Amino acid sequence: MKNSIASIIAVTAFFIAITASTVVGEVRTWTQAASGKKLEGEFIKMKDEKTVIIKFGTAEKPVPIVMLSEEDQAFIKAQNDPAPAPAGDTAKPATPAKKGALPTGETTVILSGVHLCCRDCEELAEKSVDNDKIIFADKTAIKIEPNRKDKTITVTAPTGKEANIALAGLMQAGFYGKSNHDVVMIKDLKPDDFTSDIMSIRDVKACCGKSVKEIKKAVESVDGVKDAEVKDGSNGFKVTGEGFKPTSVIQALRDAGYGGSYR
Repeated sequence: MKNSIASIIAVTAFFIAITASTVVGEVRTWTQAASGKKLEGEFIKMKDEKTVIIKFGTAEKPVPIVMLSEEDQAFIKAQNDPAPAPAGDTAKPATPAKKGALPTGETTVILSGVHLCCRDCEELAEKSVDNDKIIFADKTAIKIEPNRKDKTITVTAPTGKEANIALAGLMQAGFYGKSNHDVVMIKDLKPDDFTSDIMSIRDVKACCGKSVKEIKKAVESVDGVKDAEVKDGSNGFKVTGEGFKPTSVIQALRDAGYGGSYR
C-alpha cells in the first residue's frame, strides 16, 4: 500500500512539474488515471514493458503505464502491436499469430448496450473519428455504424490496432458498449477502494431530456451519491455525495451505455 501511494504521489508530482513546459499541438492528450489531469504529449517508445516514454514539450519523460487512463493504455498497446502486411486486392484478413494478439487484417467489432437515444447520438458516434486527439493511419478507412434500434455500434477498421483506437475515440465521444471481440475491446475498469465526496464527469453528452434522466438515474444509484448535476446539452457534470467510489460511478454510466472519464 505504501509503495502504491508513493507511486501515485510521484506521478502526480511529475505531471505538475512538466505542465509549464507542455506544448499544445503534440500527438495526443494523456490522462493521469488517479486525478484525471490531462497533458499534451507525443508517444515516443516503450522504455520497458511497464513504462512508456512520452515527449512533453522538448523533454522526453518515462511514465508508468498503470498510472495512465484505460484509453491511454489501449493506445500504447496499439502502438506496439505488429504493423499489418501490405494488402492487395486479393489480401485476406490475417489470423492472430497467438492467442490475445490483435488481428493484423480487416477487423469488425460490434459494441452492444450502447446509449443511442436519438439521431444526434448516432451522428456524434459517426463523427468520433474526427477527434484530432485520436490518431489513425487513415481515418477515412474507419467505418462507424450506429444502430439506434439495436443499441449497437459496429466498427470496421483495416486492422485490430486501428479498431482499438476507434474504440478509444468512441469512449471520448461518450459511448460505451460490450465488445463481441475477445481482443479488441474497451478494457474493464479496475475496482479500487478510493472514495470521494465530489467528482467531475467529462465527455458524456446529455443530448436530450431522456438522456439527462438516464444519466441521473445511473449515477444516483451508486451508494453515497446524492446528486448528479446533469443539464440538457451538457458534455459533463458534477457529482456530489458522501464517501462514494468514483469507479463505481463510471461503471454505472458504462452499464447505461455511456463512456467518458472523470477527475
